[in-house]
Parts: sequence; C-alpha cells; structure tokens
Amino acid sequence: MTRVSRSIAWKLAILTLISGCATTGENGSATLPGPGDTQAQSQQPPEAIYQATPDLTVQQRFRQALALLEAGNPGQAKAELQAYVDERPNSKIARDLLNQIELAADYFPTESFPVELESGESLSTLSKKYLGGVYKFYALARYNNIDVPKNIRIGQTIRIPMTEAAIAAREALANDAENPNTLPPVAESPPPLPEPEPQAPEPSPDSSPGPSQVLAQHVDAGNYEQAITAVENFPGELSKEDQQLAILAYLSGADELEAAGQNITAAKRFVSAATLLQATGEADRALSAYRSAVNLNPADVKTADAYATLRKDLANKYHREASKAFRAQELDTAISIWDRVLEIDENHANAQVYRAQALELKERLSTLNE
Repeated sequence: MTRVSRSIAWKLAILTLISGCATTGENGSATLPGPGDTQAQSQQPPEAIYQATPDLTVQQRFRQALALLEAGNPGQAKAELQAYVDERPNSKIARDLLNQIELAADYFPTESFPVELESGESLSTLSKKYLGGVYKFYALARYNNIDVPKNIRIGQTIRIPMTEAAIAAREALANDAENPNTLPPVAESPPPLPEPEPQAPEPSPDSSPGPSQVLAQHVDAGNYEQAITAVENFPGELSKEDQQLAILAYLSGADELEAAGQNITAAKRFVSAATLLQATGEADRALSAYRSAVNLNPADVKTADAYATLRKDLANKYHREASKAFRAQELDTAISIWDRVLEIDENHANAQVYRAQALELKERLSTLNE
C-alpha cells in the first residue's frame, strides 16, 4: 500500500470512528439531544473562567486589556487588568478601568446631556473632552448601553453624564461658540481640572529611585509626557524593563495626543515606540506603530520609508515561513501565515500565488477523502 493510500485509509477510519459516536435516529441520521436530555444538560460547559494571558510584558498586558475593552470583552480585560495591577499596584488608570468594569452603568451619575457624534470622534475623544481622560471610554460606553465601544457611527447620540468636569467643559464649549474671537474669563467656565496625581515618595538620603522606578511612577500615574522626558534624558542604556515602560509611555502618550488632535506630536511618539519595538524584536507591533504614525503625518517621508521597509521585510519573512510549512504539507498553517502576509501587503504576488495553490491542494485532498 502506498503512503497516500495509507493516509486516506487512516483518515477514513477516523471519520468512521467519529460518526459512530453520534446518536442516530430511526432513519439513521445523526440527532442532537433534546432539552429534556438530562445527560446532555449535565455535560454543558461551565461558565467561562477568565485567566490572564501568560508571558506578556507589563506594557503588552495593558494594551491588550484596552483592546479587549474596545472589542466588548470585559471578562478577559478584567483578568488582564488584575494581573497588571498585581505587577503595578499603584496604577491609578488600571484600578479605575477595573472600577468601570465592575460598576458598569453605575459608574456615573444618572443625569446627562446629549451630544451627537461627529466625524473623527470616538468614545475616547468624548471621554477626553468631557470627562477628563481618554480611559473613561468604557464607562461611557456602558452608560450608553453600548456593548462594543468601537462599534459607533457618525451622528449617533451619546449621553454625557453630568459630572463636574462635563458641566464645566460643556459651558466652556458653549462660551467659545458664542464668543469665537475672545477667550472666556478665567473666573467663568474653568476647564476641567486634571485628576490629582499621586506624589512619588521622597528618596532617602542614601539612595535615589532607579530609572525603572521613576518610569513606573510616571506611567502608573498616567504622566506619559513626564515618563517620556525621563526616558529621553536618561544618559545610559535602558534595561529591558525600562524599554517596556518607555514603549507603554510612548504609545499611551500618542493615543492621548491623537485624541486631543495633536497629530504631528502623536506621530512622533508612535515613531519612538516603533523604534524601541524593533529593538526589542517586536516587529509586528512596530509595524502597527509606524502605520499609525504615517496615517497621522503622511508628509513625514523618513517615517514612510521606514514603514515601507519594515512592511516589506516582515511580509517576506512570513512568506518564507509559510513556504516552509507548505513544503512540510502543513497546509492550514501555510494558508494562515499567507493570510498574515496579505494583511501586511495585499499586493504580495508570491503570497497570492502560493496561497491559491495551497487552497487548491487542500480542496483536492478533501475530495479524495470523500
């Protein structure tokens, strides 16, 4: 018996075994257990138990938690944030995000006023404008019964809770609209004050905080610009821990600057993050940071060239990995990697051709097995 014949026979045997495990009806067709089947009910999967993703850096974990909240997955986000707080117990932002998840719609007062979502706005920008910080976006989403914060549309009405900061911001905006050429009096409609920042402990006479400790204090307090200043003024080489903290500061600072409409400065922060990410071997995330920078400042030719070079190198790297999997007859793996290549570069000719061949071969093998 040839190798192909043995492979087909083995797969047929597996299919036969699987089909034999199904319950069959009178006509021989497979049937599903009904609602009265107590055995089936006892085998229902238990309620999901969320666990933090292993082997993430502090910075990666925080970014993942934010992405999960944006996508409407508070259960996993909570697990990531709790793990983050275990490593950064003084993080005001992380603890506040946990409160937003746990308190949900009760996080804000019930009174509100409506605003209409305009082009370029998001729940994060509204949170920054009215509530004093971009990271209150999840509580704002739940306040408006929005399960997936990133799924919003232009013209959608968003209720803004009547916090002191929101009232002051609304009055300031109304005053600016009535008097576009004059500054509002200082005594009237003051801008919302920032949340009080935790004070760093005084260093003892015998020692001073190391760079990691200083960076962690600023990052945990949400003082990203101060953290960035500390990084850029640090005379020595950053440790791995310092690099991760610096990346978090650059990316989070860029997000806040972008939300405030400071696109050029935000783009510079993304470029700094991308440079560090490349240095730490995180090419995929570096590519994402470069992409954000190019979108915010298309006129920056140097950054555009760096983005194009990394994009090409990364696409070719994944193409080689996919080709290796294809030669090993790992078709699903190869197709999946070629999908990633085409996400990076949709015009990658070799990936298009070889992916099509892998799909065709997979279809032929499926036909032979029927």
